[in-house]
Amino acid sequence: MKNMCFARSVVLALGLAILSSIAFTAFELSFHSQLFLLAPSLCLIYLLSIGRYRCRKTGWASGLVLWCAFALLLWLLAPSMTDYALVHVAALSAMRALFFHKNLPSVMLDFALSALAAAAAFWAAAHTGSIFLTAWCFFLVQAAFVMIPGNSTTKSTATDIDLNAQQFDVALRKAEEALRKVAT
Repeated sequence: MKNMCFARSVVLALGLAILSSIAFTAFELSFHSQLFLLAPSLCLIYLLSIGRYRCRKTGWASGLVLWCAFALLLWLLAPSMTDYALVHVAALSAMRALFFHKNLPSVMLDFALSALAAAAAFWAAAHTGSIFLTAWCFFLVQAAFVMIPGNSTTKSTATDIDLNAQQFDVALRKAEEALRKVAT
């Protein structure tokens, strides 16, 4: 369970969509208030869920604290709902860029994927009015981030096998050399 795969991402997307639907029906707040609570909550749960697959291990806790402070500041500023959602999408993509990607093209693809996810979510919200389908579309498109080339979650196990085979060959040669020395 080292690498994040598309199937795990799809299951995570489904879970977040179900959670958003349950939360939306459980709380009797206005749509505006629920969006202002749901957007940062779902993004934080998403980040925590994918966090164990990150390539950069240092700075994760401080990155999450900074992200939470950013979300709180954004909530206090109370921009329009569209701006609020778009800034959260950008912040989510920025966190992934910092901790999951190793090169600029991967980061740019991630931001493009996030823009596509936001467009899919806005389309679903406008045409269905369903919070479940809106969250599902958003996180389903986000699930494709594991397919971005150069992504830390798409490391090939073939390179790990090659490295292990090389280490084994070196150890075998050293052991055979040691046996020859002992025998002579």
